[in-house]
Amino acid sequence: MSTTEKPPVAPSAEASSSLLRPLVEDLHARRAQIELGGGVQYMGQRYMNNTNTVQAPQFFRFDAMAAYHFPTFDIRLNVFNLTDEKFYDNVIGSDGGRAVPGSGRTAMLTLSKRF
Repeated sequence: MSTTEKPPVAPSAEASSSLLRPLVEDLHARRAQIELGGGVQYMGQRYMNNTNTVQAPQFFRFDAMAAYHFPTFDIRLNVFNLTDEKFYDNVIGSDGGRAVPGSGRTAMLTLSKRF
């Protein structure tokens, strides 16, 4: 490069940010329309009879939710018991101990309209 030539000029930070601003604003707007969630349920060992000789085992249950919000309606997917864990939802101490099995993996799709 000769002494009379000027080095190439990098775009200014202001020019770069003005080019990226619409893209960033669009990403922020889309992110505001997406909702994600989840949960964990833990239940420890429980006795299944009045004499405390039979126990239901402990369990963890994991749930998840994803939703997308449109201007006038929402669509939501819930998945319960993601790992399809076998567990006892309820125990009944009478008659020597009985247990109610929990639901396996279950999905629910919901469409909600706003008025």
